[in-house]
Amino acid sequence: MRNLNFDRLPKEEDLYQSNEPGIYTLRIIKAEKQLAKTSGSLMLQCDYETVGLPTNFKINYDNYVIEDAQGNPVNFGLVKLRKLLEAINVIPQGEFDIAILPPLIIGKVFRAKLDRDKNNPKYLRVVGTEIYPITALEEDASVTTTPTPTIDTTIEITDDADF
Repeated sequence: MRNLNFDRLPKEEDLYQSNEPGIYTLRIIKAEKQLAKTSGSLMLQCDYETVGLPTNFKINYDNYVIEDAQGNPVNFGLVKLRKLLEAINVIPQGEFDIAILPPLIIGKVFRAKLDRDKNNPKYLRVVGTEIYPITALEEDASVTTTPTPTIDTTIEITDDADF
């Protein structure tokens, strides 16, 4: 078991975010295809951490609802997902299952407007579809991104290939 130090144990007020609403830089730290337990909706569920603050904090359970329990598309969730994918420059081609997204998006960084959660104002949540890309200047100046895994492939070019 790990040894504890009483002086370093958090206080109750440390459980809640003290940051104010605004636009924050976020890194995707978790992404999963989920079926909502109560509604049966299909969604991509993401967790984020803030980047570049003296004390970073997490945003948990941001949902991108793709379709309702009857299989009908949910336009709000689809627009929100499109904005996220555009902001992090992950653009799948053609039809795809959201199950392919987690390894492609974890570690990616974007900006989003955060406001108080309507059900629990102690916490900040992403506001609707207010999701933005990191500009090249911002990325160079203040954000260190976590590299995402890549697949190293070698392509052999032969003289008889048709071009």
